[in-house]
Amino acid sequence: MKKHLILLVVAVLLILPYYALAVTPGGAQITDNGETGYTERSPDSVNVTAGFIRSADLYAEMSTYRWAGLFGNVSGTIVLASGSGLSADKMFQWSANASVVFASEASSVAWSSLTNVNETQVLANYSFLGSGSDNYNATFNNVGTLNTNTVLGGSINANFANTLDNESNAFWKTFILGDGSNIVFAGVVEPAGHASFNSSIVQYQMILPEDGSNGDTTATAYNIWVELI
Repeated sequence: MKKHLILLVVAVLLILPYYALAVTPGGAQITDNGETGYTERSPDSVNVTAGFIRSADLYAEMSTYRWAGLFGNVSGTIVLASGSGLSADKMFQWSANASVVFASEASSVAWSSLTNVNETQVLANYSFLGSGSDNYNATFNNVGTLNTNTVLGGSINANFANTLDNESNAFWKTFILGDGSNIVFAGVVEPAGHASFNSSIVQYQMILPEDGSNGDTTATAYNIWVELI
């Protein structure tokens, strides 16, 4: 009896199709809570009198037209399933924490090929970041280690930008990577949450390039993935 059972199992395994499953980040379902922008302040005025010279020191702020921000919370599940995405047939699922939020204009990324990128590679994709006080070098001006689980199976040294929390501390990290063809931005997740720029407690906050020069108001679409652990 045991011999027949073993032979049957082998036969079934031989006729099943073989699937090689690479572990990659999950495509994110997004709940869009809208966006807010910077409101330019009204100018002060100065009184001048004929025949007199007035000393006036000035300070001004204006909104960037090279960058946009993204922030919020992250949740997800790890599944044992068959089928596609959220409609897959699930045999088991586990509640999971997020570790990294990935964003790219590309619809697919060669995850196993991700590495650090240099200024030339970045400007080839985002030429508008080559000038201005808020250029690429003035923004991604830190080098550090991004730890990943599913994507790289370890860590990678790359440039990152620090964005501010509600006390103007440089807390939130956005790394910049590439797969040889596409630029990928990686926002580090704080599972326990931390204050965002506007004091709301969130789990990620990141910065992305967006060209608004010459009055261009066309939005840029970024695809979002989440690494769960």
